[in-house]
Amino acid sequence: MTMFIILIALCSLFAFRTTAMAEAQYKIAVVVPGGTTGPFWKMVEKGLNDMAANYSDVELAYHGSKHDNVEQFLNILQSVIASKPDTVVCPLIDPMYMDEILRPAIAKGLPVIAIHAADLREPAESRIPILAYIVEDSYMFGKTAAQETLQRFKPKRAIFCNHAMGTEKINALGRGWVETMQAAGITAEQLNVAASGGGFGTELLAAYLLSKPDTDTIFTADFGRTLAFIMRLKADGYQIGKEINIIQLGSDEPIVLDFIKQGQIAFALDQQPYLQAYLGAMLAYVHLKHGFTPAQKSFMTPPVVITQENMTDMPIFKLPGSLLDNLRSAGIPEDILKDLQSLEEK
Repeated sequence: MTMFIILIALCSLFAFRTTAMAEAQYKIAVVVPGGTTGPFWKMVEKGLNDMAANYSDVELAYHGSKHDNVEQFLNILQSVIASKPDTVVCPLIDPMYMDEILRPAIAKGLPVIAIHAADLREPAESRIPILAYIVEDSYMFGKTAAQETLQRFKPKRAIFCNHAMGTEKINALGRGWVETMQAAGITAEQLNVAASGGGFGTELLAAYLLSKPDTDTIFTADFGRTLAFIMRLKADGYQIGKEINIIQLGSDEPIVLDFIKQGQIAFALDQQPYLQAYLGAMLAYVHLKHGFTPAQKSFMTPPVVITQENMTDMPIFKLPGSLLDNLRSAGIPEDILKDLQSLEEK
């Protein structure tokens, strides 16, 4: 009888320990600024889910509103932090307001990693003290868009349609485009298309084209506006792809590829949201499990140019050797990097 009781006790202890081990998950909370049903954020979600599927001790929660809404995003972020996850991954789309939410939590020990958008405020000491950020270099994306354009044709006048003139991320994108064009002797500038009272700014673009009729190249970073611009330009009698060429940042909307096939869009730049999300969650996991803190904070995902010629062979993401070397030199365990490389090969 005594032996039976001992066996029962041991079994109970084993069951308790097994349950405890099963619950010993690293809780990674990801918060995005909205549009969780949109193509860009669905690709982010896929990167996160693939990362979590690779590691059984990761418990990943994905949060965001159904539509882009900064106020809802900030409220959701506050609620998520209050739920006490082990770490938070989010884009720093509005550093000034997010500072009030994130800085106190970071001071209490919450690790935060940024994807998609970083805190670029000056001086650097004023920025939110996050663990790391995995984003695109907006200036380089603008520069790459201009360089790819110049390889194809020489514009007479080129503009960047800035839909968020007060956002440093979008401003830097425009600067990369404009300065590269100007260095090549092309007249170029940023056009503010953030129409007051909402709307896509089609009237602003139409008025600009009337005043600057030599404009033949337009770079946009918001597909909703791109679609509205194309419709308006056609209605005004312009021949898209001949009189006016359109360059698009982002290829997540399936219709973008259709427009490239049709010649409505000359080419697009992919921001690699899958890779940003996967790396963001991966860095969070490595930090929680191994205590790893990267010596460098910045990991940049490079632009991928999508054209009529290469769209059918485009992988879900591209991991250049330079980024892989940066991750390796930063101390990411080799087995973790191999898991990432195996995904790229698929």
